[in-house]
Amino acid sequence: MSDCMKTLKKFTVFSQAIIVMATACLSILPVQAAPRLHPFAGGFEGGVEVEAGGMHVQNFFYESGDGVDVLGYRARPSIVMARGGTEAQLQLGSYLESTNYDLPSPLRHHLDFGANAAFGWVPLSKHRFDLGTDFVHGHDQSGLVRSQSGDPDFSRSNEPDEWDNTKLNLGYRYGGPGALAVSAISLGHRQREYTNNRSRTRVLDFVTRTLGYELAYTYTPKTSFLFDVDHSATDYEVFSPVIGSRNGDSISARVGLRWAATGKTSGDVRVGVRSYALDSRARPSSEALTWKINVDWAPTSLAQLKFAAGKAVSETFRDNALFIDTRTVDLSWRQKWSQRFSTQAGVAYVNSNFVGANRKDDNISANVGGDFLLLAGVAVFAGYSYRDRSSNEALRGFDHAEARFGVKWTP
Repeated sequence: MSDCMKTLKKFTVFSQAIIVMATACLSILPVQAAPRLHPFAGGFEGGVEVEAGGMHVQNFFYESGDGVDVLGYRARPSIVMARGGTEAQLQLGSYLESTNYDLPSPLRHHLDFGANAAFGWVPLSKHRFDLGTDFVHGHDQSGLVRSQSGDPDFSRSNEPDEWDNTKLNLGYRYGGPGALAVSAISLGHRQREYTNNRSRTRVLDFVTRTLGYELAYTYTPKTSFLFDVDHSATDYEVFSPVIGSRNGDSISARVGLRWAATGKTSGDVRVGVRSYALDSRARPSSEALTWKINVDWAPTSLAQLKFAAGKAVSETFRDNALFIDTRTVDLSWRQKWSQRFSTQAGVAYVNSNFVGANRKDDNISANVGGDFLLLAGVAVFAGYSYRDRSSNEALRGFDHAEARFGVKWTP
């Protein structure tokens, strides 16, 4: 290794150590700046943001031992269009993200993109309709999901798994301002389809459909009792060669409490029961408790803390697991120190139980970063993230870290 590369590596390690110490001392966390909106014809407003920067990634392939460290750079332009009104609101957005690393082809380059739309309509004071759709073309990081564990493969045939993720949500809400009871119905559709490496990724394709109902009863002007029922059905494109059908239905019922900003705090707490039934009658259904907690606290006008926790099920990405039972805890702190400088930091814990596979993972992650406004429309940013996973299966654990820096331009 050349003296120049040795110096660069020592500087990188030193910089990350400084950031880690800052995280421990401040526990602070970069504010995501939204594009500035400018008026257009027809009542529309629009804005553009361009982000460009570099990164240093430790253990790029998420290996259980000493991994490969890489350098890279990313460019990400995005655009937002919006039109407001008393009866109807419309918002559109899209982005393109190009990332390159100093790795052998074709692992060195990723091109992701996406678009979304949200429409809200209030024809009468007690009725509201919402329609949202989102499309993302993305990829799985090499070393995770299907390709997890084992040594990195630098052959030209080793392309990252790419996929199209489509979401569609429809909602209806009945109940005007001041109503004692408000009802809401939601319909959802989510589909993930892999677009390459089909001989190995077809087993990951799935479609999930959801139906939900929520009743909120106003107890005080700022407090409501909640009752909700949710149903979701997941169908996989192909049977698993290991365990057969993984298709299943989840039904949950919860009660809870929601409170609006009472002084400096607002939140939503729900607890209930959940049943997950598999299509195969040979397997019994699984019953368990389920909960969801969200609390926001703003001790000052320039600081905001968010706490979230929950227990739920998610689609499996392993052909030997029926579904994934997850428990999550997340804490974040966003702080604006001045008109030019803002930070954010966070820690999270996720416990994943792969039902049917006897595998359990514990994930711990932390991040810290900041934005500094150099001049109108131009800001520099820097951030550091760390992730640790331990597992009862061999070769599933890893340590992964990433440092980012760059510039954002919002004309």
